[in-house]
Amino acid sequence: MNRTIFVFNNPGNLQFNTHLLIFVRSWYMPWTESDEPMDDTWLRVPAIRAAGQSGIPHYTCINSNIEMMAPIVLGEDENMVLKIGRNKPRKPIPSGLIQAVRLDSLDVPSWEQEHQKSWPYQEMFLTELVKQRYAIKHGNVDAPYMNAVPTSRTYNMVHRTAMPTPCRSCGKGRVRVR
Repeated sequence: MNRTIFVFNNPGNLQFNTHLLIFVRSWYMPWTESDEPMDDTWLRVPAIRAAGQSGIPHYTCINSNIEMMAPIVLGEDENMVLKIGRNKPRKPIPSGLIQAVRLDSLDVPSWEQEHQKSWPYQEMFLTELVKQRYAIKHGNVDAPYMNAVPTSRTYNMVHRTAMPTPCRSCGKGRVRVR
C-alpha cells in the first residue's frame, strides 16, 4: 500500500504506511481528563511495513514499548496475528474479527489530527505512573499482574482464534466456545 499515515510530530519525516492494532492494558493507558486511567484498549497505531526475508513483511511500530508490552499485536493489512504473548504465530484471522477490533480501537493518527498534539507515548510507560494507574484499577500496587484478566470481548475472540484450547480427549486444537 502506498499511503502515508498522519503523525503529528514526525521530525524524521518517516513514511508510516500501515497500522498495527495493539491491545494495551489499562495501566499503560494515559490519564483521561477526569484524572482516571482508561480501560484496556485496542490502539490503532502507525507503523512501517517493509519487505522482509522470505517475502514475509516486517513491521516497525511507531513506539517499540507499545509493541513490547502488548499481549496481542495484529497486522491490519493482512488480517494476521503478529504477536500473542511472547509467540509470533503469524496466524491469519477472519477479516470480520479484524473489523470488530478496528471498530473497538482508538485510532491514534485521528486522535493526533483532532487534538493537534502527539499521543503521549512516553507518559504511557513511566514507571511511577504505571504503578499509580495499576493501584487505582486493582486496589494496590502489589496486586499480581496475572490476576488482571482482560475483559475485552474482541481481545478474548482474537486470543481464542489465535491460540485455541486443545481438546482434552484427542489433543487437537479447537476453539472453546463460551
